[in-house]
Amino acid sequence: MNDFSPIQSNSSKIENTIEGSSENRTITINVGNGDKSNQKRVLTTQEISRTFRIMAYRKSERQIRGRYRRRSYIRLFWFIMFMLVFLSLIGAGIGGSLKNVSTWERWPEFVTFVIAFTIIMYVYYKITEIVRWCFYWLAIATIILLIINKGSLVSGGEGFASTPETRTLIIVLAAVEGLTLFIWIVVRYVYPRIVKNAKWLNTIWWWRIKQESDVHVHGKDAVGCFRYLAWESYSLWFRHGAVTYIGEVNANGRPHGHGEWVDDSFDGECLKDGVPIGPFQSRGSGTGDAFHAVRVGLVKNSHTPWDEWRFFPRPYQSGLDIAVASVECSVSGKYLKNLPRSMLILSPRSRDSRDEETNKPIIEHCLKNLMTFASVMEPDFGVEDATQSSVIIRAENDGFVITGFYPVNTMVSCDEVIVRRVPKKNDSVHSKIEYTLEIDGWRPSVTSSLSNSSECLKGSMECIIFIHGFNCPSKFAMETLGQFLALGDFPSYIKPFVFSPPGANSLWYFGVKEQASSEPAINDFRIFLQDLRDAGFHAVHILSHSMGSILTLQYVKAFEGIFRVRNSLDENMRDTNKHSENEGSYRTLMKLSTLTLLNPDAPLKQFISKGYSGLNRYCDHITIYSNARDFALKISEILGREKCLGRQTSDLHYDGKLMNVDLIDTTQLDVNIHKVRHNFFNLNRLLVDDLRDIIVIKRRARERRLRLSRKARGVGLEGIVYTFLVAPSYVVNK
Repeated sequence: MNDFSPIQSNSSKIENTIEGSSENRTITINVGNGDKSNQKRVLTTQEISRTFRIMAYRKSERQIRGRYRRRSYIRLFWFIMFMLVFLSLIGAGIGGSLKNVSTWERWPEFVTFVIAFTIIMYVYYKITEIVRWCFYWLAIATIILLIINKGSLVSGGEGFASTPETRTLIIVLAAVEGLTLFIWIVVRYVYPRIVKNAKWLNTIWWWRIKQESDVHVHGKDAVGCFRYLAWESYSLWFRHGAVTYIGEVNANGRPHGHGEWVDDSFDGECLKDGVPIGPFQSRGSGTGDAFHAVRVGLVKNSHTPWDEWRFFPRPYQSGLDIAVASVECSVSGKYLKNLPRSMLILSPRSRDSRDEETNKPIIEHCLKNLMTFASVMEPDFGVEDATQSSVIIRAENDGFVITGFYPVNTMVSCDEVIVRRVPKKNDSVHSKIEYTLEIDGWRPSVTSSLSNSSECLKGSMECIIFIHGFNCPSKFAMETLGQFLALGDFPSYIKPFVFSPPGANSLWYFGVKEQASSEPAINDFRIFLQDLRDAGFHAVHILSHSMGSILTLQYVKAFEGIFRVRNSLDENMRDTNKHSENEGSYRTLMKLSTLTLLNPDAPLKQFISKGYSGLNRYCDHITIYSNARDFALKISEILGREKCLGRQTSDLHYDGKLMNVDLIDTTQLDVNIHKVRHNFFNLNRLLVDDLRDIIVIKRRARERRLRLSRKARGVGLEGIVYTFLVAPSYVVNK
């Protein structure tokens, strides 16, 4: 069996004493997140049945959809040999019936052979496995037919299917092909939907679920342990299994909140009311494949459905919607084909609406949903629940910055940091003493999952804003960012948002570019930033990809009055900060901590002449990831007739000086990168780790020496371009 990370429930503390019967005994349990009672409720088969069906459906879905696998050239070779032999036999059979036809008149046979071979090879690569099996049955029937008719597809000169044996073979072949297709439809479509939706299916009877008693897991009494007999739809066979749930239940007795689900045949998961909702971590007990779920916020135009794709963009209409989704992604082992997958937790609601229960703005309700289960996503920042054994302190122009901490007030010294090791509070008398770190005047960037004090959160939160490109529905953008977050394991005080520009879900490049960079779209982005500022965020990290980068250059117009002008030797900028501080508004301004352009689809001349100066005014940590072999940007250069920033791999200058940017050349990377080489930042491990260092630790490229190497621009001269320290994937030890 395999254990899985426990997840903190998002439900509020309740004190409800409920009773549940388990065969001939009744056990009482106190239900609540904060309750530490030793009483355990033994779940009954009726209470576990709904959860069991959901897990069974997820299991069958993973088995049927399958996993990505490396293309095998050996398997391809033997398949080609098989098809050559098969088609040669067919050709020989046809040739046997065309003995009196001259060689030059047999060209249709050759053309038919080539076409058939091409189609079959396409089927091998693109079409589902069921079609391959149909070809296999056809090949077997063809061989049998050649044997019956002594090397010919027809019997003598009587024509095709003129003998009883041939007709019988055709009938059997049709029956086998039909049965294969029927089984495939049942296994792939019918049975999973029955498991998921059929109300008439008796779960306990179908899976033969039986309750086990006196089961101990890691020294704890199990809340529920059951044996079952499952029909594996993919293997068409029955097998025995055992499932155990340890954790909290809701008032209806269903698994809910903090808990572990362990099955000896598939992945255990965190459950909320019997339904897996992220964030959670899970791993298959047999395969070892791991997949995590994270929560991502979404801000989009109100009149654009979150999962819609269009050829032409809709006409612009004002209004913003805010939503939250759970995104499940593969993170280890063989990646699943059905992931990443997103599911709405908070359906899109108008930015102007308010929460019915608290009457607070919808952005704060969105943050409440993003905070759910945050302690599991990054427990190290919860001083009450984990041991803080290290801190990262950076010296910047405006003072010290401590990763994962924030100053309690503006009077904290910018020139001195005092760190102490203190014993960690522990209720157990005989437990080993553990220590944690405390910093005078600084608090951990905790979330509401660890504290109910809203003041504790004020000024402690940071956020990632992902601005995606065109031809990308909001749903796909959330899955892209979710995959990046799941691999990066970001701390809980950094909240992720996708800002979906209006019209970006359509394929019409020029229409999207015009609409998404219009003044109404810029104003939408300004409103979103204002909401973040009012909600208590103190730092923002902008991550833009492809066309989203040129939109970012346009959205700089919305930064005035939202972001602080960065500290500089320039007197005008210093005067601006001083004036804002005197007015009392400087403390309400957010900091644009980092700005990252990923394969930016932005004109190089525009960035040098206008874009850079605007970005550099607010952010002193700008990073550009470029790729000289980016095919999508090559097409953009042809259409726009100007060089693109995303294919620039040499130094950039402004006013005769090197720009204050880090330009990372990804041209030589070849792992987890498709042939277009345009979108891989969320899968390539090097890029994920590099981006995490930028966002969380705020390291410049010159500080990431273990991963990057600076390109020299001459003898004794160093530039701003860096490459990754990595060997090509085809280089191995001899």
